[in-house]
Amino acid sequence: MLLALLLWQFNSFRLTALVLVSVPLAAVGVIPGLLLAGQPFGFTAMLGVVALVGIVVNNAIVLIDVAERQRQAGADPGTARGDAVLRRTRPIILTTATTILGLLPLTMTDSTLWPPMAWAIISGLLASTALTLLVIPVLYRLLMQLGPGQARTFDAAPSA
Repeated sequence: MLLALLLWQFNSFRLTALVLVSVPLAAVGVIPGLLLAGQPFGFTAMLGVVALVGIVVNNAIVLIDVAERQRQAGADPGTARGDAVLRRTRPIILTTATTILGLLPLTMTDSTLWPPMAWAIISGLLASTALTLLVIPVLYRLLMQLGPGQARTFDAAPSA
């Protein structure tokens, strides 16, 4: 369903794929975070991962949407990407910070249910926020430099 909604919103397979690239970026932080916190990967941790995917996809959509608006206004992909990063970094970081601060009380409970979920979201969000702000803009520029039907070639050296 997420795929269908992203295709409907962006009307582009490239931009949809770019948003979906952010999902594995979230998973990078979950397992190390649970291990460092000494929490098991159980049902509630998996619920945390599902919630995390929603947050991370939202961050990527916000970033890509601003870049696409700039590009439709006539900016080249590099400028659009740079403007999107400048305009959306603070809101993305503030969203991450407030989510983490809101989940911290759950990490300190004596319950066996809530701490794994909270740690999964917190650690995944820390990793994915940093990686989303670095990886998504780079991939956006690479993907948007290609025109429709254009193949990218990499030459080692110009021929004489």
